[in-house]
Amino acid sequence: VRREPWAASVLPFLAAADAFLHTARFEGLPLAIIEAMSAGLPCLLPADLAADLQTFPPETLLPFETFEDLATLLQSPERQAAAAAAGRAFVEAELSLEGMAGRYLELYEQTRAA
Repeated sequence: VRREPWAASVLPFLAAADAFLHTARFEGLPLAIIEAMSAGLPCLLPADLAADLQTFPPETLLPFETFEDLATLLQSPERQAAAAAAGRAFVEAELSLEGMAGRYLELYEQTRAA
């Protein structure tokens, strides 16, 4: 576990990581989690924070209550791989440029039809 100073690009760090631990108690739009998911990393975060993040499907996050829970998650490559795959699929389907453009088009067409 390392805490790095501010960097202009996080991609090298994400590429070198095995998992992403997010401990911020408040983040209005959790871009760091989205970046980690797009890099194919499992995202581990406190259970109360995971419950507040309604934006993400539950299968994309690995919540933990205690440090023992966190240790168990870190020792479960199957659960990490499943969450990482679900997170990457979610980002590609819902948050990619194509996905967002498609939803904007749907909203435009619904508004125009109303």
